[in-house]
Amino acid sequence: MYILGYTTMIASFIFSLYGLWAYGYGIKKKKETYVESGKGAVFAVFVTATIGICLLVYLLVTNHFEYKYVAAYTNSSLAWFYRFCALWAGNAGSLLLWAFLLSLFAFIIAYSKRTQAHALTPYALLVLLMNLVFFFLVLSINENPFKMTKTIPLDGNGLNPMLLHPGMIIHPVSTYVGYVTLAVPFAYTIGVLFQRDWSAIWVPLIRKWTLIAWVSLTIGNLVGAWWAYVELGWGGYWAWDPVENASFMPWLTTTALLHSLMMQEKKQMLKGWNVALVIVSYFLSLFGTFIVRSGVLTSVHAFSNSTLGTYFLVFIIVMFIVTMYVVADRAHVWKQNKVVIEHIFSKEMSFLVANLIFIGGTIAIFWGTIFPLVSETIMGKKVNVGAPYFNEVTAPIFLALILLMAICPIVPWKSASIPVMLRRLSIPAIVSGCIVVALYVMGKKGVYVTLACFIVTFMIVVHIIELFSDVWKKKKGTQQSIIHVLAHLLKYNGRKYGGYIVHIGIAFIAFGVIGSQAYSEEMMKTLSLGESVKIGDYKLLYKSLDERYEKDKDVVYATLKVHEDNEKTNVLEVEKWFYHHWKEPSSEVALQSNVFEDLYIVLSSWESDRSATFLIKINPLVSWIWIGGVIMMIGAVIAMTHPMKGGRK
Repeated sequence: MYILGYTTMIASFIFSLYGLWAYGYGIKKKKETYVESGKGAVFAVFVTATIGICLLVYLLVTNHFEYKYVAAYTNSSLAWFYRFCALWAGNAGSLLLWAFLLSLFAFIIAYSKRTQAHALTPYALLVLLMNLVFFFLVLSINENPFKMTKTIPLDGNGLNPMLLHPGMIIHPVSTYVGYVTLAVPFAYTIGVLFQRDWSAIWVPLIRKWTLIAWVSLTIGNLVGAWWAYVELGWGGYWAWDPVENASFMPWLTTTALLHSLMMQEKKQMLKGWNVALVIVSYFLSLFGTFIVRSGVLTSVHAFSNSTLGTYFLVFIIVMFIVTMYVVADRAHVWKQNKVVIEHIFSKEMSFLVANLIFIGGTIAIFWGTIFPLVSETIMGKKVNVGAPYFNEVTAPIFLALILLMAICPIVPWKSASIPVMLRRLSIPAIVSGCIVVALYVMGKKGVYVTLACFIVTFMIVVHIIELFSDVWKKKKGTQQSIIHVLAHLLKYNGRKYGGYIVHIGIAFIAFGVIGSQAYSEEMMKTLSLGESVKIGDYKLLYKSLDERYEKDKDVVYATLKVHEDNEKTNVLEVEKWFYHHWKEPSSEVALQSNVFEDLYIVLSSWESDRSATFLIKINPLVSWIWIGGVIMMIGAVIAMTHPMKGGRK
């Protein structure tokens, strides 16, 4: 099977290289036969890539330890679905997954009835094949997933225990899909520039693929945050880790792109801006892949392979040079039909300002992420930038964005009447003010936090009022129920109201971040058996410390009895796992969660007299982050399923 597996890598590289030449020659000479031949090469790449990835999955699931990759990331004690997840646990498997997804997208574009006959498609496939040539070249000469071991081990190393979590089934794949999908809008954009003319199909095409990338990155970031919260045992969900930042930055730029594409679609504005956003998003996806695989920045998520990082750096530089040449050579294309914003108080201006804020946040995060590299290059000393920098810099940026999100739904196109705007904003402002006063009375103080709560509340109230105001207007004079009218609006103007629901989800996430950052309580306490400690409304009694032995690990666990002020009692177990095949222990936190707060407990250490040290935290509103993520996905599905038909956003 080694020969078959490695042959699929070589064949995929050869077919990609041939397809690249066939499309390039066919486009240059305007010979349709070569373009059709290139299309056949795309099909061949997809077939060989599919065979390759299916073969690797089979080897992983069936424990073929004679293969280095299988021995490195699986063992016989793993459940079959975690052996399947080993596909993306290392460099070779994750790169093959990336290449397979890219070949799948190229196949869809080449053979879809909506795109195969379009003039942009050959150019787009030319660019995608350039990417495929690179990936299969790396897989063939540097990261062959089908390498054999010199001696067959009795068992494999298995997965890193931190990856043995449902979140790791979803998070990596979603992030990869987001990264790979961004290559498609980039490919179509290069095609538009090559053709020296805008196509009517360009905006809806790249919007569809950008929305897929945005949804995938959203799921990847949120599930990754959830995994970090329940698995890493440090009590948080976002550490501004370089790899976390690398997946968050393209999310910001694709969000900006989705908004500015609407401007081009409705007003023929921001064409050059959209070109720039597409290009930046694509290169940020490559940058994220470089960070993960180069080892140049310290991260719990990184694979740390400096040789592979060099390949990616060279590829990024080559693609950047080619892209800048095309952009400069076709500058007149994306500068044409420039439209001026008519009024400062207009939806056009609000969208533009929102885009600038998104880019400002991206630049701030990018600078903080690469600063260790910059400092090491200039001063010879790597200076790491921690969470305080990112929190201090990004908090006002994102609050400004949320405030703009609150105002945008009531601002009309072209120009707005300030008195009308103020009247429509008055009720949300009063409601938000009352809620903030209530928080102050309850003891939730702090000027900055109070202002943040007001802005987020203001945003969510505006959207709810606007949504149900439209429902009420539609319901007038009819016998239809509110639910029926709401369903009708969502069906026939899904982009507008789906966007509203996404914004409401973002508000929930913002509340979760504010609550967990501003009002959390934490203590590190050493307790003897029978001793208790109080934190917030909870009293924790340390009852026992025991040990049990399982097939693949030893488990030390402490039992605590939790009393709440409302006399509710619960028993929690907090554990430390010691895997037989892994040096580092894994923490299994005890989590008592409700809609208002989480009680979060970690077993840090213990002594021979059975005294134990616990990290105990109260994290308010963390569950709102996960609720907000679900709401965002509901809104995104509505926006994707029901495109706007003459509606107003």
